[in-house]
Amino acid sequence: MADKEKKTETWRNVGYLFQILKKSDLFVFCLMFFTLLFQAVLPLWQIYIPKRLLSLLISGVSSEKLFQNICFVGFITLLLQGCSTLTKRRYEAKISLVRTGIFRVMLIQKLFRMKYALFMEPATRELTARAWNTTWSNNYGVEGVMRRLMEMMAAFLTLLGFVGTLLMLHPLIPILLFLLAGIDRKLLHKKSEIQLKLRKENVDVGQRLDYINETMQDLSFGKEIRIMGMGKFLIGWHKSLMKEKKVLFERERTDCAPADYLQILLAVLREVLIYGYLIYAVWQKGVSVADFSLYFAAAMSFSGTLNRLITHYEAFSRDAACIEDIREMMALPEEEMTELTLNYEDFAGKPIIFREVSYRYPAAKQDAVSNFTYTFEAGKYYALVGENGSGKTTLIKLVCGLLEPDSGEILFGEVDGRKLSGWARYALFGMVFQDINLYAFTLGENTAMEEEYDPLQVHSALETAGLCVNTFPKGLNTILRRDFDPEGIDLSGGQRQCLAIARALCREGVMMTILDEPTAALDPIAEREIYNHLDRLLQRKSAIFISHRLASTRFCDEILVMQGGTLIEEGSHESLMALGGIYTQMFEAQSSFYREEGN
Repeated sequence: MADKEKKTETWRNVGYLFQILKKSDLFVFCLMFFTLLFQAVLPLWQIYIPKRLLSLLISGVSSEKLFQNICFVGFITLLLQGCSTLTKRRYEAKISLVRTGIFRVMLIQKLFRMKYALFMEPATRELTARAWNTTWSNNYGVEGVMRRLMEMMAAFLTLLGFVGTLLMLHPLIPILLFLLAGIDRKLLHKKSEIQLKLRKENVDVGQRLDYINETMQDLSFGKEIRIMGMGKFLIGWHKSLMKEKKVLFERERTDCAPADYLQILLAVLREVLIYGYLIYAVWQKGVSVADFSLYFAAAMSFSGTLNRLITHYEAFSRDAACIEDIREMMALPEEEMTELTLNYEDFAGKPIIFREVSYRYPAAKQDAVSNFTYTFEAGKYYALVGENGSGKTTLIKLVCGLLEPDSGEILFGEVDGRKLSGWARYALFGMVFQDINLYAFTLGENTAMEEEYDPLQVHSALETAGLCVNTFPKGLNTILRRDFDPEGIDLSGGQRQCLAIARALCREGVMMTILDEPTAALDPIAEREIYNHLDRLLQRKSAIFISHRLASTRFCDEILVMQGGTLIEEGSHESLMALGGIYTQMFEAQSSFYREEGN
């Protein structure tokens, strides 16, 4: 029953793959048909050639007619061989493009549409890695299914021709060969199960090896790895993982060895039976030399073709099982992709209201944010402070829509946040992240975060944020990073911070700008310059500052103090200092360092 369900699932996976191809590229089916046709016919023609020529020689035809037949046979062989080679090459090139241009792009698009909270879960990341692996190789996964299916069908058609030929010799010969093939298939199936079982462990080891390789090649880790002496640790970890990989390889080889030996024994038995009966037929049944050559060629080719068919089928089943990972990944919940028709001006001047909002991360024992109720008024600057793990970052993810509350609601004016599509909601915010990524694109593209942009707007945003465009060799067209361009440049920590602020300034129609440690990498003078021009930078739009440097809170209208996911204090700097609570303790603790240094 389990085997039957597994076969059904295999063909469901193939059907899923074909449905995508049907919508994307029908020409691949046309190429598959002609490729398998020529691949199937060519071997049958090749076993017929000796019989035809020997029959002519034995019958004593003239040399002229023999020459004509040789030319005809040569022409047909050349034509079939040429068509077979050309169609196969074209088909292989096509399915390679299908793998990279359709399925890999499909998975990339899914990653962007996937719900952020789901994407953070380890199980999802593992599933994503497995699905991605199905589009990585030209001999595995998606392309493996397409390649094996064509080869399997071609081998099947060829085998039918051989069976028809051998039936003329004796009806029991094909039956006996298929019986042996059935045993061979069971052995292959056993090996395939072993390989599939070990594949999951290989994926885990492979992911960790990829992480180490990427980390050791990442320039941002280079200084720390060298100065802190982590090279030995990373190399040791790499060696340890390679040992694990070797152990898995040895396990596969050892577990598959009995099946390998039995397969060799079956192959020898099969050859002995076929050749023994052929010799008997020539001696006792008067089989002609021409017919002998036909049966001999068919018998010799039968075993190889049958083995190929079984091998292709097992590999096809294995690769088709991997398509299940793509199906599972594509079925994961995703953000609403339909952009709602929003007039962002309607949100201008409207508050953002939290009503008893709570959120708990999967497998966590307590809420990251608990019963948070607050109204962020338009045009005000807010500081969000608290110890690490107090819920600040989670609160920001909730307001942006990266996470959805377990309970409570978030209103944008009078609009429930759940009614806004993820992408429409993201557009309401300008973000300055603490960890600032540089992309291997131009300075202008890195700022606007898109290929087409208004150069004047981007130039103005960079200058306003404190990054002088004229100091760059090619201005906005200067390539950042050296991934693809040896003349690309890197940015200092302070320059990256300015770039992040400029990115936020380029966002139009935002309700609120969120700044996560916006001046952490700036020197005190540059930091003061940013805060002194805060109104000019933000144009008095709502803003939330997340910062451990509490000096920045004095520029804010309201300060929210978080602890254990709960809002415990709120008010202006002066009112909270007068309160003498947690905020006062935090502020005094930081101020004491500066007073001690001054003394």
